[in-house]
Amino acid sequence: MDPLRGTALIPDQMATLAVKTGAARADTAPEETLEALAEELRTRGRWLLVFDNAEDPAALAPYLPGGSGHVLITSRNPAWQDVAIAVEVDSFARTESTTLLTARVPGLAEHDADRLEQELEDLPLALVQAAALLADGLTVSQYLHLLGESVSEVLDEGRPHGYPVSLAAQIRLSTQHMADTHPTALALLRACALLAPEPFPLHACNRRVPDPPPALVGLLNNPLAARGALRALARQGPRVQDGTVQLHRLTQSIVRDQLTGAERADAARAAETLLTAAYPGKADDPTTWPAWPDLIPHLLTPEPADLTTGAGRYAACEACWYLADRGNVPTALPRMQDLHHTWTLQLGPDHEHTMWAANYLARTYSDTQNHAQAR
Repeated sequence: MDPLRGTALIPDQMATLAVKTGAARADTAPEETLEALAEELRTRGRWLLVFDNAEDPAALAPYLPGGSGHVLITSRNPAWQDVAIAVEVDSFARTESTTLLTARVPGLAEHDADRLEQELEDLPLALVQAAALLADGLTVSQYLHLLGESVSEVLDEGRPHGYPVSLAAQIRLSTQHMADTHPTALALLRACALLAPEPFPLHACNRRVPDPPPALVGLLNNPLAARGALRALARQGPRVQDGTVQLHRLTQSIVRDQLTGAERADAARAAETLLTAAYPGKADDPTTWPAWPDLIPHLLTPEPADLTTGAGRYAACEACWYLADRGNVPTALPRMQDLHHTWTLQLGPDHEHTMWAANYLARTYSDTQNHAQAR
């Protein structure tokens, strides 16, 4: 089944199958053809029917035949529990990645394969596309350099034979679909692209945020709207599990690369809104400690200039305090230096938020016994 055209193609393709199996003639009426194929499959002992990249369980259900054969459905939508037994398929194991690359690029050195696998995080389609470009003469170093320059452009190339779209095109189509059908899911996707590649605890977004972006209002204030947004997002590939949302690092890079300037500004505002809503409270309050570990990676990730509200800036400073309290000054210190330097340039040295950063930076300097810098 062509994944770009969904269930619209199923009747014609099943009719073709019915003719090839001898269950129906080419001139048989469509509805009779489907019935004939279903009857044929019920009488056969062994068969496999594959629905590739299916989107909607309800739309596919009428076409699932009975009998003793098997049906394989591939989908980015996890909500198939009423129709099928779900088996989650993640990225390749490292050995699988190596096998794929060395089979497609004979003579590829082991250390070069490892460099590719690490950069592409064992994502199968990305590895296949990389192998195609290497087979055309590109070196691994050239490929990795180009990937750093423009990840979306590079991952538009090397589409494998028989696959409808490249990885970058697949993500572009997904974002276009969400823009048309579920703007809240798209806002969440783009916000998460600016956060860490770890699971973001959306279930922890309980703090009231003044004037949130319109696309996130329902997500933060209406559990039913949030559920719908998460379902829509999960259908496009990000992992949604136990109230968290996680994007593959390569997906994040492609989404970021495809943003216009205005879209990136909106995504940064949405990301800061999520961080503010999930902020558990002051880091020296023991009641907040269980919630901090899940949020720390995300508070360390945004560019300091993307934090534009007092609540977002304060939460970023508190994350460094939490780390320093636990002896992780090597992580807290450079982050506080970046925050203080950026806000000094943005706001001036005497702005209240810059002074917050100065206070937290002084504490981290003090923890390194650099008392002169702390003063």
